[in-house]
Amino acid sequence: MQQSADALYATLLQHKQGTKEDDVIFLLAFDECITLNKMLASSTSPKDLNPGPSLGALQWTMKSLNSRCQWLWALLLDTNSAIFDLSLTRENATSSRLEYLHSLPVYSHIGFDVFASQVFLNQQEPWTPAHALNLDVLAHFGRPKNPEALLKEASAKLFNGPLNVADQRHVFAGWSFKLQLEFGNKDAATVLAIDAVTQHMRMLQCVTHGNAVITRAPSGPILAIAATTSFLATEETYKQAVLVLAKELILQGFVLDRGRMDELLCRLILMMARDVVTLRLSTKSKHPYLNDNKNGIRPIPLKALLSNLVDGKLHSASVSVEADMMKFAEKIWINFTHFESLNVALTEVSQTLLAYAWLRGIAFQCSHPQLLINGFFVSYAGDLKDLFDPAKLVIIPWQLKARTTVASSLLGASLTSLPISDGPDRRTKGEDAFCMIEKNAAIPVEKKDATAEKFAAPVSSSKKRKLDAIYMTPEPERFIVNMRGFCYKVVEDLWILY
Repeated sequence: MQQSADALYATLLQHKQGTKEDDVIFLLAFDECITLNKMLASSTSPKDLNPGPSLGALQWTMKSLNSRCQWLWALLLDTNSAIFDLSLTRENATSSRLEYLHSLPVYSHIGFDVFASQVFLNQQEPWTPAHALNLDVLAHFGRPKNPEALLKEASAKLFNGPLNVADQRHVFAGWSFKLQLEFGNKDAATVLAIDAVTQHMRMLQCVTHGNAVITRAPSGPILAIAATTSFLATEETYKQAVLVLAKELILQGFVLDRGRMDELLCRLILMMARDVVTLRLSTKSKHPYLNDNKNGIRPIPLKALLSNLVDGKLHSASVSVEADMMKFAEKIWINFTHFESLNVALTEVSQTLLAYAWLRGIAFQCSHPQLLINGFFVSYAGDLKDLFDPAKLVIIPWQLKARTTVASSLLGASLTSLPISDGPDRRTKGEDAFCMIEKNAAIPVEKKDATAEKFAAPVSSSKKRKLDAIYMTPEPERFIVNMRGFCYKVVEDLWILY
């Protein structure tokens, strides 16, 4: 090992002397370094005197250069989240000499979003809302991708080959990039997490004391679209993907349903409605999620989403309210492909964030301290081929109720969306829709249909004092769509979810 260290030092010193800078620093990154020990373990013959270097030998070689090379840094790179195979310290050390040597932590996701800042650079024509639907634009986000055969390559990487919808690992991989899934605390979930990082594009965040692996699926529009196009190959494939997620992953504790309100269930219902609407609007296409030119995704009107959620039965005490609601929903376009979680509670939303969400196809799950709403997705009220106008971005929020008793329709008078800020001290709200989902409400079958109400009255003073940062004076007109119990058409055959 000392000979190897001397040879490396001589090589680096030669390169350093060949540069004009005196303060040059070398960073050596070793990729797939976990294979070193595998090569050593695969050597079974005692005559094999040179089976290859071990990971410990590599670490020792780099450590021996510390006293001579203050300008040399070394980093172990790998896509494997089994950090105990990489950090050979303490009880994991292969020899007593390595027991107190600490290697640098593994950094497994270099290059994420490196092209995001270039999304507008090569734009030759005026920007329109429809540009956010193009695959070439969405490919700027997430990991770098090959522009040729974009979705085919993304699908192959996501599922590590063709999709097998009966395989828990494939189903988790697809839904994790759509729904922001988290692993549970079971030991078997840790094994699944390691496999998700090594084989299915999930990212390693950290490993806590005791080797608890923390991973996540970051916002990757192309991977989310690739998952959806694979799941929507047939209706049976999609249904099986949902059932495997529900029965084998969520109910068995592999996937964590964080929160008291079953937020994951709400995200799943909304995502299913969005996916199935797309499938039904393009029954003659082999790729229902894509447009006719197969170079972008299909947007859907809010009316179609609501109709699929409630089986087209949206009732109101006033016929005009129902008609106004559907007329309003016809001109609202939706393009979200996946969910992201917010880390802080909001009292307003900037137009910049809304434009970013529209461009990237994101729906937001709010943080737990968030007041009044549990999440929202961004929509556009206007022609998608016209010039992009950020003032036409609309928030569609939802609130999830876990109570078993039906909420009064008057509750809608206190519900409103977050104000939109478009400058210092400038906050606006427009006419919008608000979804209230009562997932546990016990409703007689003959009264299970969803309802729509329209509220224009100002919020009561007692309510306003509690949420003064969110309410405005006056509050604009708003539609409240109340969906209760088992009235979700999109999951009528999947009662196991409840």
